[in-house]
Amino acid sequence: MVYTADYLSNVRGGIRRAAAYLDNLDLTLSIDTGKAFNIPGGTLFAYGLYNNKTTFSDVDIGDSQTVSNIDTRGTLHLYEFWWEQQVGRHSLKFGLYDLNSEFDVVDTAGLFLNSSHGMGKDFSQSGNNGPSIFPITSLALRYRRTDDNITFQAALLDAVPGDPNHPLDAGIHIGAEDGALLVVESNYTAALTRFGIGGWYYTRASADLLGTGRSRNAGIYAVLEHTFIAHANGRRLAGWLRLGYARERVNQFGHYIGTGLVLHGFLPTRPDDNFGIALAYAGNGDNYRRAIAHSDGAETNIELTYRALLTTWLTIQPDLQYIIDPGTRPSLADALTIGMRFEINLLTFGREFKKR
Repeated sequence: MVYTADYLSNVRGGIRRAAAYLDNLDLTLSIDTGKAFNIPGGTLFAYGLYNNKTTFSDVDIGDSQTVSNIDTRGTLHLYEFWWEQQVGRHSLKFGLYDLNSEFDVVDTAGLFLNSSHGMGKDFSQSGNNGPSIFPITSLALRYRRTDDNITFQAALLDAVPGDPNHPLDAGIHIGAEDGALLVVESNYTAALTRFGIGGWYYTRASADLLGTGRSRNAGIYAVLEHTFIAHANGRRLAGWLRLGYARERVNQFGHYIGTGLVLHGFLPTRPDDNFGIALAYAGNGDNYRRAIAHSDGAETNIELTYRALLTTWLTIQPDLQYIIDPGTRPSLADALTIGMRFEINLLTFGREFKKR
């Protein structure tokens, strides 16, 4: 049970100078089916999600990549509910499922607030009401095989999470015209390096941006993640590079580059703190530039952040983001946002309170 809150302020550029308070409450329950139901190797998982109704990027910045990864127009619903069964090296998972919990994940990038460091903009922009990621998920069946150094996984999902006419209407809505989203990914891990490659494909065609017909949406992405320095005392320097391509006939952003560095435990007196710098670059595709005559070529986000664990239950994270060409709209000046994230582990806080 974790409560996360962002206080963000746009101090220049974008749509307007303004501030906002966003929050997010995660409630999770995991049941070992071997202990609970005498079904070994299984896990039953439920995840409830709450967010307030305040938004920031759409009304204050105008950026496409979204400054905060908890920015949404208010929701209270069952976010995930699935059963996973493990048999040797194989596992199957079925139910309401966040695709980004296992696919297109870069652990090092998880420090940052900007949404593109969760799932790359090339993939997250896709679909009617998005793929099955925050804040709305869809039914999915996921298969995974894990060997010594190689992991392969594939997922079949309802291509339209929720109800597109009511974008924040959660629940299972399977329409005859939805089609499916197919995703595959393989990762190779050796010592301090991981290399992953994945691809995605929608079975139902989407309208071309130029209005000349319909095309099936698809894309590919690759990730290289590496730890450059790793000391026995826990100090380490890690970084990543993620590249992505989405079919330009039906997507605004045809290519994406994400990269960054994270330094962990760099202060002897603060062994659990993290400091990081990251860049997210989303480039418009040729069809979008033809369809929208007055648009810049790309949006670039540069983020500087520091995460400090103050107590066993409280973390704070000052954050600075500079957005070049927000939304690729020439009418918007480059934006500068400053903010602070607060994260409270409510279960740990409760235990500490009881001790007192």
